[in-house]
Amino acid sequence: MLACSGAGATLVCDPMVDPRGGAYTVGLGLVRNLAVFPYHGTAADHMRERSIELLPRSALLVGVDEETALVRDPSGRWRVAGAGRVTVYRGDEVEVVASGEDLPDLDR
Repeated sequence: MLACSGAGATLVCDPMVDPRGGAYTVGLGLVRNLAVFPYHGTAADHMRERSIELLPRSALLVGVDEETALVRDPSGRWRVAGAGRVTVYRGDEVEVVASGEDLPDLDR
């Protein structure tokens, strides 16, 4: 089992959101084609916008609010837990998922 939060959650993904400016770099690749944008609810607009604009076509960007977790259980199911929301960016599509809800097609 692996648990990560905040900026540490970006590290396990590939691509990885670079915290210095919102562009992308290479992460550990434990979760592929998924990028995590931590502190999504309070991040600087220009960093969030840069991450959305530069998102590779093969990847999804998941913005995770403060006090919120994106959880993948052993069966492979993804769900949102905690006080906030998760926002999923897929190209031009944006989906906001509330706490307690599943993200059934996060693995594509």
